[in-house]
Amino acid sequence: MKLLLSCCAFLLLLAVACEPVPTTEKSAHKTTTISPSAVVDSMFAAFNAHNWTAMANCYSNDAKFLDPSIGQDFITQTHAETIEKYNGLQQAIPDIRDSIVHKYVDSNIVIVEFISKGTVEGKPWQIPICAVLTVENGKIVRDATYYDNQ
Repeated sequence: MKLLLSCCAFLLLLAVACEPVPTTEKSAHKTTTISPSAVVDSMFAAFNAHNWTAMANCYSNDAKFLDPSIGQDFITQTHAETIEKYNGLQQAIPDIRDSIVHKYVDSNIVIVEFISKGTVEGKPWQIPICAVLTVENGKIVRDATYYDNQ
């Protein structure tokens, strides 16, 4: 019995010690805790559902983006611009989906290795991508995405 209690206490301490550092988002009625990892998971789920509005809402409205398709400098992109960009992507690759290969979390920074796949002009297409995402107050504020744009 003593061993069982010791094991339970150890597992409880281990679970508490391994909890991610959460961000807190306050609303008029309640306070919810959203980890940076959960924000990024929500963004990828919205992407795979082709719900561009929900995906854009994972970002702050003045988020900074670095994307090889846009150039070599960070730009600010609003929700409306993000929605427009991904509507265009869906027109070019209607079945586009991202599959996360690895995800690394350090405080409010989430690094995601993923494969983007779809069909282009009737042929399978895929590209490996890495994104370094910074999350503050439950929103992605910086998205540095890297892939071969050749």
